[in-house]
Amino acid sequence: MPTQPQKHHADYVQKRRRGLKITKRLIILVWLLLLVLLGLGAWAVVAQITAIDQNNQHLTQPQAEPFRPNVLLILEDDVDDAARYIFTLLRFNTESGVISTAVLPENMDMLAGQKQATLQQQFAYGGAQQAKLAVETTFSIAIDRYFCCSFSTLESLLDELGAVEFTVPEDLYDRNEDGTVLCDLTAGEQSLNSQQVLQFLRYAGWSSETQASEQRGALAGALINHSATAAVQQQMAGLYEQIVNSAQTDVSLVDLNRLSGQYGVFTGGAPAKVITVTGSAADGKFTPDDTAKTAVLEQFK
Repeated sequence: MPTQPQKHHADYVQKRRRGLKITKRLIILVWLLLLVLLGLGAWAVVAQITAIDQNNQHLTQPQAEPFRPNVLLILEDDVDDAARYIFTLLRFNTESGVISTAVLPENMDMLAGQKQATLQQQFAYGGAQQAKLAVETTFSIAIDRYFCCSFSTLESLLDELGAVEFTVPEDLYDRNEDGTVLCDLTAGEQSLNSQQVLQFLRYAGWSSETQASEQRGALAGALINHSATAAVQQQMAGLYEQIVNSAQTDVSLVDLNRLSGQYGVFTGGAPAKVITVTGSAADGKFTPDDTAKTAVLEQFK
């Protein structure tokens, strides 16, 4: 039988062991709490850094610009041996809901690189890229895309769009040297079909380059307003596929889809804004005046 001192010693040892167990458990619990607190603190720091970084990115990264291209449209009419060209600027401005247009005289005297020549000569010399450079240099604007097609391709497109309401300002009659009638239209408000639109564009009897720019621009504006409908918007991809194989262009289907996504701002109204190119002619060359340059710059900058 253990003595009294031995019994006290055994009780002491048991209590000490129980105390050590409790102490170990407390230490483990404290470490677990510290780990949890450290984890929460680290998460909070990371979350704060991420939020700051996202905020900085929002402040510093530029927002995507709306797609509002300047397009140089070049129509070629080779109805006879002497090819005719009509050069038209188009600007799709989704912020204002306006499609600006300006018909440029083909004999406009322009500088492109080291070459001084008319716009038609610039195009004949270096194609659409040379014509783009000439327009950019003359008007201090950027041309984003070009689209070149023949009158026959335009006729096919106009057949799909249907007749356009337009007021012919005066009786128009014109024919080429072999007697082929190029234009035969009577004055007044009327619905022009595709062939009559081409006749109006072919007419070469205007009193000046400025009047030609004004009247062809008016027709371009009427066509824009006629086309600015939801129905045309739905046809855009199909129309593009129909004419792209017979055209020369750097307008892609992606560009067309981007425009389609923003095209709603142009529908249901009269979005066309026509700029008449004014100036003077001498020795068969046309020189735009400062008024024309300022007007084009304001609409196409």
